[in-house]
Amino acid sequence: MTAERAPQEPATPTAASPAGHVEVLVTERLDVASVRRCQAMLAHALSRHPARLIVDLSRCSGIDATGIGVLLDAHRALWRQGSRLTLRAVPPEVWRMFVLARVDHVFDVVAQESAAAVPPQAG
Repeated sequence: MTAERAPQEPATPTAASPAGHVEVLVTERLDVASVRRCQAMLAHALSRHPARLIVDLSRCSGIDATGIGVLLDAHRALWRQGSRLTLRAVPPEVWRMFVLARVDHVFDVVAQESAAAVPPQAG
């Protein structure tokens, strides 16, 4: 199931799989201007108690410290539930911010086409 959102919405729920995975697609810069909407979307996803929450960042144009904090909060909440947060298709500019913030080792990251945890290529 894909939900259509207005262009200003930073995240769109994309699917819930039979294996208990929930996917969220971030569709804009994850920063102080969009963080409340994204927090609400992630809170909704967390309320479903998924075994894994997959946040697709392929369409995320950038991230700031506020956005990183939102992802860390979701990671901690899922960890307490015995679940996992996975970031998929992290753009190089977002990955650079993770490295600068020294959180690149915290997240489970997968490439768009792969299920194996691999960091994206900086380039």
